Formats: sequence, structure tokens, C-alpha cells
Amino acid sequence: MSGFVSFFKPMGAKLAKALSTRERQKRKAAAVRHAKLEKARLMDGLRLDAYKRDQGRCRVCQKPLRLYGDSVLDRAQLHHVKYLSAGGEDSIENTVILCAADHDKEHRHVISIDGNPEEVLTITTRDDKTGVVLDVRRSPCPA
Repeated sequence: MSGFVSFFKPMGAKLAKALSTRERQKRKAAAVRHAKLEKARLMDGLRLDAYKRDQGRCRVCQKPLRLYGDSVLDRAQLHHVKYLSAGGEDSIENTVILCAADHDKEHRHVISIDGNPEEVLTITTRDDKTGVVLDVRRSPCPA
């Protein structure tokens, strides 16, 4: 009988380690889900604040936008003037409301947005093929 127990004892330790690994993975996944939910709540509040400040309009083309809706094309999108990857912050001083088309153009570098959203933004439009500057204009804060 002692040979039988000694054979399964290491298996029990491996099983316990595997279970604890699974439990750690579950806890890590739960923490990631929680962090994503908290980030979503922060961004929703930030989008609402920026939407109010920008009076529900795209800061580039002045198109009226909805805060919520079925179509992503009519919905206000939050854009960071200074990208988070470049050291920008999730703050009202670094975000603007854009329509889907202008948000796409900004990320394709057809337009660039610089300045302080609380004061005046400089919007530069470039040719999408050559990169030549076509237009530079200023967009004061509507609030």
C-alpha cells in the first residue's frame, strides 16, 4: 500500500500546482476585466465632459454629434490631442470631440490637431498622398 500512496503523492502535488496556476490565471483575468471596466467608466465621464465643453460638435468640421446612438458614424468620439503613447494624459485638457471621419483622418495624419482644447486648437490639413500642407486654421473653444 505504501508504494501506491508514494506513486500518487507527486501527482497530487502537480495537480495542486496546476489548480493554483488556474486560480492565479482566473484572478489575473478578473483583475484585467476590472481594470478595463474602470478605464471605460473614466473614458465615458471624460467623453461626456468634452462633449459638453465642445457643445456636441466635432472640433474640426463642427458637425453636430450624438453622445450615444446606434450608428458609430453619428457618435461623438473622444480624441487625445497628445497621444497617450507620447505621454499624454486622460484629462479634459488633452481631449477633444471629433466625428468618425475626422478622427480617422487624424490617425491617418491627413489632419493634425495641436494646442489646448480648453483655449484654441490649431488644425493642419495635409494632402493624404504627398503630405503637403493644404490648410492651417484655428478652432477656438466654443464654451
